[in-house]
Amino acid sequence: MSATQVPGPGANVAAHRKEHGLSQVALARRAGVSVSLLSKIEVGDRALTQGVGAALARAMNLTLDELLGSAPEVNLNELNWAIRRFDIPGEPPQNPETLQGEVDELNQLRWDTELSKVLQRLPGVLTRVTSHAHLTGQSKAWGLVADVYGVIYWLAARHRWMHLAELATLKQRMAAERADPISAIVAARDDAGTFLNSGDFSGGLAIIDHAIVQAESTLSGRERAFGLGVLHLRGLTLAG
Repeated sequence: MSATQVPGPGANVAAHRKEHGLSQVALARRAGVSVSLLSKIEVGDRALTQGVGAALARAMNLTLDELLGSAPEVNLNELNWAIRRFDIPGEPPQNPETLQGEVDELNQLRWDTELSKVLQRLPGVLTRVTSHAHLTGQSKAWGLVADVYGVIYWLAARHRWMHLAELATLKQRMAAERADPISAIVAARDDAGTFLNSGDFSGGLAIIDHAIVQAESTLSGRERAFGLGVLHLRGLTLAG
């Protein structure tokens, strides 16, 4: 099986399971997970977490990287090209009024764990929202850029592409600085997530502590409650 053509971690789990001649019941028992959870992971109804992924990999004598696979190279090349042009204004998007809808659709695919569709759409959406943000200089436009980089971080973390995840959170925070306080809070949460994924829990907690201080001093009302809630949830995960 070619690791460069895997449509997503769930589909890769199913492919490896079948190569090993295992039923879902047999693999679930070996890995110590429920058959229902394994079934949902394979069809993309549930995201494959690091812990479950590690258990499934051990059950089939694979590394976690082998289990997760990688994405089509052409999509990653296009995405890397768009990321490199963070500070280079491109052509103005033809229909800027549709950008919010494009980002909303991207986030819906994220919630539906449609990893291959997310990767296919990311380069184009990122290019358009970045060009629009440079053109207008509006905080709302930069908020869309930060939001898209949040999706890139999510995708990279699911695939364990840790260098891409760290690069995405760096760009996310740069965009958030030009956007609004909530974008900065979400960027800090995702930045701490890269520390979580690499096992540097104390480093992640330091990021969260700093962001909490900023949120307490700059936010108020519902935004303050939302921002602190997001940060404390990440902090609990790191502490746990």
